[in-house]
Amino acid sequence: MVKNKEPPIPTNKNEASPSISNVKTPPLKNEIPTTQQEPLQKPAEASNGKAESKPKSELELAREEAINLRNQVKKITDELQEWKEKYVYLQAEFDNAEKRRAKAMDSYKKRMQADIIFAFLPLVDSFIPAIKKVDEGAYKDVKSLGEGLKTLKQQLDNILKGLNVTPIDQVNIPFDYNLHEVTVSQERPDLPDETVLSIVQVGWKLGNDVIRPAKVVVSKKPTLPSPGDAKVADMTQAKVAPPDAENKNSTESQKKT
Repeated sequence: MVKNKEPPIPTNKNEASPSISNVKTPPLKNEIPTTQQEPLQKPAEASNGKAESKPKSELELAREEAINLRNQVKKITDELQEWKEKYVYLQAEFDNAEKRRAKAMDSYKKRMQADIIFAFLPLVDSFIPAIKKVDEGAYKDVKSLGEGLKTLKQQLDNILKGLNVTPIDQVNIPFDYNLHEVTVSQERPDLPDETVLSIVQVGWKLGNDVIRPAKVVVSKKPTLPSPGDAKVADMTQAKVAPPDAENKNSTESQKKT
């Protein structure tokens, strides 16, 4: 068996023994050098928690704000375009409806005019032979001519009645601003105030609507003189002397002289 050799003991007294601090101790098996510990600690810290995030710069915040604003502008632009298309569509529908309404009103007016003309055609047919008879001298007296005119008037009344047109020609009724138009007023003490006395021009109604008001003469109460006016008249008569009295006074003055 080989024995380990012991280190030689220094024999020189001046030779110092090596200090403990100068002696390098070999590293232990489980000990890791410091140079190798640092890179191993960084991933351990990263694995334990998230790394701290850096604050965003003003430029990055401005870019994000610009992107948000751009998205909002695009959204508003799309909505505006959609509303514009709806407006154009509704405007076109309104224009078409207005054209259809105008066309329908035009055709309705033409139909109404045709109905009115057709209603008056029988009267025209009666007037034509009547005028021929006048030219031929068939109406020898005024009485026969009047009877023919009455017949035509009756026919005209029937036509107007068929068209729901009625005359406004009643007298001795109260004045109505909706039906009448005053032309002249006459004093009538025997009638109430604003009573229709006579018709100057006949008015006409279509159903309940007034086409033309009637021009009428109405009554009014005579104005009575007030007591004050009577006193003033007496005073003026008393102050003014008759011409005979003035002549008498002048003759008497001449006699005295």
